[in-house]
Amino acid sequence: MYNSKNEAHKTRHKSMKKIILSMLALVVVAGGGWVGYQHFTGPQKIQAVKMVALGDSLTQGVGDPTAKQGYTGRIKKDLTNKTGVAVSMTNYGKSGDRSDQILKRLQDSPTQQKNLKKANVILMTVGGNDLMKTIKANIFISQPTQLTNQVKKSTSSYENNLQKLLKEVRKYNSQAPIFLFGNYNPLYVYFANFKSFNQSVSEYNTINKQLISQYNGYYVPTFKQLTYGQYQTASARNKLVKDAKLANAGTAGNANVVSTLTKNDTERNMYISSADHFHPNSKGYDMMTDLLMKQMLKHDQWLYAK
Repeated sequence: MYNSKNEAHKTRHKSMKKIILSMLALVVVAGGGWVGYQHFTGPQKIQAVKMVALGDSLTQGVGDPTAKQGYTGRIKKDLTNKTGVAVSMTNYGKSGDRSDQILKRLQDSPTQQKNLKKANVILMTVGGNDLMKTIKANIFISQPTQLTNQVKKSTSSYENNLQKLLKEVRKYNSQAPIFLFGNYNPLYVYFANFKSFNQSVSEYNTINKQLISQYNGYYVPTFKQLTYGQYQTASARNKLVKDAKLANAGTAGNANVVSTLTKNDTERNMYISSADHFHPNSKGYDMMTDLLMKQMLKHDQWLYAK
């Protein structure tokens, strides 16, 4: 009698154990399935990224002694290596173009319009030649403060042109993020004692930064790195100021600026080309690419399927 009851108890115990183990197994399987489902339905990278670059000589890659096409060729290669996604690049940069000329080329080119519509990412450089136009128009001004005043007067026209350009870009592609570079002062290392040059560039950069935020875009700053070059510390820049005061005899008139740009000597800024003392060299375009990459990975919605 006792043995019979004991055997029955053991049988019930084994049955309960099997039920519990089965339930645990079910939970594990379901849990694994849920994890797999979450993984499967999570953000998926797109297979290919189409990039279109619009702009001036910086987009064209002027000053780059390599065959990397400035920042455009570099970012294409670096993004492919970083993300594992195939990246294509269509470059519409043209040396010397101002904001209004970049706009006109876009308006007149069905090919540009077609490629913009297909773009996942849009890259832009603009403003440098607009600023240079103002400087050249006031070539006989001897005092930097007078030049600064003329630059301020020109900002409304530039802002209007950039607004039109960004609207035109969005007309063909309302979704792709735009990454717009800021500009830099290539002459700083020669005229470090004249703050008005930096102020003039900053006037235009402020417009770039403010407007691009209104068009689902992101500002890529280059001023600090490319303007100051290897002179990133305050002590290094203070020495530049002292040297500039002696070298320029107290003036930074346009005659001195033109003379500096046409000198056939080694550039003092490690990121600027010795060929024209204006455009980035290979290291300069490397820096632009690094700064662009940082912003693109920070705002990486372009990388994932919707």
